[in-house]
Amino acid sequence: MTAYDFTLTLVTPDLRPNGTSSPNTTTVRVQTTPAVTGQAVQFSTLRVTNSGGHIQTGTYHPVSTATAVVGSVAHNAGATDGAGIFETVYAAALFGGTARVRATVVSRLKEQFVHIYVPSLLELGSGTNYVLTGFETKPQHPQGTNHYGTSSTNPQLVAIADGYKNQFYPSGIPADRKLKFNDQSLIDGGKFEIPGDWSSTADHQEHKLGRNCDISKSNVDAANYTAVKQIIINNRGDCCGGIVDHSDHWHTRHVQ
Repeated sequence: MTAYDFTLTLVTPDLRPNGTSSPNTTTVRVQTTPAVTGQAVQFSTLRVTNSGGHIQTGTYHPVSTATAVVGSVAHNAGATDGAGIFETVYAAALFGGTARVRATVVSRLKEQFVHIYVPSLLELGSGTNYVLTGFETKPQHPQGTNHYGTSSTNPQLVAIADGYKNQFYPSGIPADRKLKFNDQSLIDGGKFEIPGDWSSTADHQEHKLGRNCDISKSNVDAANYTAVKQIIINNRGDCCGGIVDHSDHWHTRHVQ
């Protein structure tokens, strides 16, 4: 029987995804009670399944030990000092969600949860003059996970849809002509990898902070493209280098 207990503490349990803002790291502290010098400590990390909008289904979002997925600790093992303390640093992954930071001391395991997220993202939700898309054939990012934006960006998107309706369909917009808003950001922000295989290099590199949205061209008359771009610009969708004009959609960049 172990003659002493230990605590595991994360000094900052709320972090930001790597590559967004800060803090990205937290001190991880193990302390034995009473103090035991030279006690071996081992650390590990594990991602909480289905967190952050990354849904594990079929072959999508497999269990991974990659640091980009679960985060990392600076020292996987160590020994307590004269005060019975050992500290290391946990660094957040680039994917939003929740991770477990685990410590093992004398075959006893304890864990703490760390939430990795972009703060204050809000779900866009349904609207009168637009429809939400991007989830129909993507069980890895189902409906309710892929339309999160900032408190400034979401109203700007609504205004874009309203402006489009008012300019081209003032008497009422048919359901099949409403603007299609594809992916924004996931629930907790961070890397939005379309394939669902934890790719750090997949498309949607900018869809981390809730400031981007892909607006489909599939039901917009080509003759109206220039006017639609101007509507986007008028509603603060021309930040940071402008709209990215793809063949099948507009990738918007909002100011906040």
